[in-house]
Amino acid sequence: MSIREYIELVSNYIDFISFCVGAKLTPQDIHIDRLSRAEEVAAVERQTYRGDYSVFYVWPEAEIDARDLWVGGSPVRAWDEEELSGLRACLLAWMGRVNVWKKSYAMMTGSFALRNTVSTERLINACRWFEEIPIASAQSALSDAHMDAIANAATECAEKLGHPSAIRERITGAISRIKAESAEAHFTRLVTMIEKAFGKSILPQNAVLHLRRAIHLRGKSAHKHFDPKSDEEFRAFTKSILAMEAVCYLLTALDLPMLEMGKERMRHNALVKDYSLAYE
Repeated sequence: MSIREYIELVSNYIDFISFCVGAKLTPQDIHIDRLSRAEEVAAVERQTYRGDYSVFYVWPEAEIDARDLWVGGSPVRAWDEEELSGLRACLLAWMGRVNVWKKSYAMMTGSFALRNTVSTERLINACRWFEEIPIASAQSALSDAHMDAIANAATECAEKLGHPSAIRERITGAISRIKAESAEAHFTRLVTMIEKAFGKSILPQNAVLHLRRAIHLRGKSAHKHFDPKSDEEFRAFTKSILAMEAVCYLLTALDLPMLEMGKERMRHNALVKDYSLAYE
């Protein structure tokens, strides 16, 4: 690939490593070569190999708490052949879906960069991460057939009451607003998916409540600065952020072909653990 293209591949790989440890990382000590591996070996044998090229970028440095880099919470490891095979499978899956998940990966690293703050910016970023996750979209609660049946019945009733038949368009528009599943049903379905993959106790029992509150607080934060009036309100705000980030993290991991031991380690990942231990 060209010199302009390779950095995207590097970035996608770094996103994967960032995902594993739950912290925003940047690549260092990048080297590129004009030669393929086979050509490089041949050049070394001929003693004509001139070496590779170092690449330097100016990326902003972010302070990372060393505790956040504990590999005990990583879904993949590389300390034996079985774990290495699992790491390889997850990395291939990660890179294979990048075209669909690209925006989600970007929002994920954005959340990692904000982990040392409690702010409306962090809440909004977490909610945007959720919105960009392909498998997190709301489903339809009403089929097209049911919508038509409801519209027909309502239109018939309206016409009997003396309203013109053109009211059907307004009725259909009103029904379309309730077509998608409710926030309660949406989050309940996603939490159930997560618990099925990672175990029943991976999230607190009231996770759906925290997620719904996150969306509510995001709405308030989007229009004005959110200023908690008490310690209790601040803790609720923080818990909602942590809930959204933990669920986004687990949804990002949901389709990766990780080993059972990797799934078990997910319980100890910083994002999941911080949410479970946060006081409310």
